[in-house]
Amino acid sequence: MLWGWLLSAAMAGSWSSDRAIYKPGRSDEALYNRTREWMVKAFVASDSALEVERPNTLLMGKVVIPFEPTSPNWTVRTQGYIRCVFRIDVKPGAVRVEMEQCSHRSTLRDGGWGPITTDEHPSQVACDAMGGLGGCRSKFYRRTHAEMTAKVGREFRLMVESLTVALDEDPPRGW
Repeated sequence: MLWGWLLSAAMAGSWSSDRAIYKPGRSDEALYNRTREWMVKAFVASDSALEVERPNTLLMGKVVIPFEPTSPNWTVRTQGYIRCVFRIDVKPGAVRVEMEQCSHRSTLRDGGWGPITTDEHPSQVACDAMGGLGGCRSKFYRRTHAEMTAKVGREFRLMVESLTVALDEDPPRGW
């Protein structure tokens, strides 16, 4: 997985998801420290950097998800990456992971899809990128939109699963 971070402006109507991970009896400090350690190991891209940090309560950054469409006919328009803002809130006994504000950029053509929305109504950027290809009602739009939202959903689930495993591990004891 290729991961990176960088904060971006909020996008109304963007894809979002959140999930809580419960660890009863664990202090906010212990959960925060394990989460921060997990982030160092999970996000290894050269441009990785923690953007927002409030000790024992919040970690925030951006994930970069590579995107390769299944239809080779549309590669030039949609091959690229999807960036999403993620936020991890920590409180005693629980961690909440949230991913939102997802947006696509093409690596083979100027621009990209733009915001990844949660509904079937595309952003104007996506409609403009489609040009004369049947616009936002085309099978291409619907299929590609579904592929992008599914890809983001899978990466989010993997991120939460990975963090859950890391929080279950015992912290190292001396050396």
